[in-house]
Amino acid sequence: MKTFFLSIVLCLLFYVSNAQLKFGIQAGANMASVKQNMHDVKNQAISGFSAGIDAKIKLGKRINFNPGLNYVVKGYQYNEAKNEDGDSYKTDGEQKINYLELPLIFSYNISLKKYTISVGAGPTIATALSGYYKETNKIFGQTITIKENLQFGMVNNEQLKKRDIGAHFSLGFEIPKGFFVRLYYTHGLHNLGNGAESNSTDQYGNTTYKPQDRYFNRNAGFMVGYYFGKRK
Repeated sequence: MKTFFLSIVLCLLFYVSNAQLKFGIQAGANMASVKQNMHDVKNQAISGFSAGIDAKIKLGKRINFNPGLNYVVKGYQYNEAKNEDGDSYKTDGEQKINYLELPLIFSYNISLKKYTISVGAGPTIATALSGYYKETNKIFGQTITIKENLQFGMVNNEQLKKRDIGAHFSLGFEIPKGFFVRLYYTHGLHNLGNGAESNSTDQYGNTTYKPQDRYFNRNAGFMVGYYFGKRK
């Protein structure tokens, strides 16, 4: 992964030496959620934020290439209510993961007098930096809160994969002075779950099937930024 990131940077440096280039800074907010196969758990979106840098490389009259590097907070909220053997319990929790994300976006630009609208799409590559989950369990009239840091890797089935790949779509609006607003949606394509399919049989001969863990990020938000450089 490090070699891949380095190769992209070197290619960009080689290309932009003869291209029209602008650098910008950006920050914004997002609503993140996940799609997973835990049918007894109800997922909800959670708020996060993002900030980073963006480059605008002019490839043609209407086509730009927009690579960036952003710090993005993703995750979800969840709740679960069960009744087993007459004992009811409820779980409320949240999970947040901090990512370093590299979007590689190609955009088509539409000029409206002094303003520009851009429609973009492309892949994103992200790596998890840190994360945590927090649960509040109510059982037997007692409330227990647990908060732990997430682990990433392939050590056991409880961990999440560290790398993520997604498809990114954006709609941007830029004014002549260099300020821009961008709406975006990132659709995770890489299954982050590590758990494999398994079967277990209890002492009475009952077999329980556990499907493979499936965990995909979903993220929508907006960024406000500013491009440095000369204006036309």
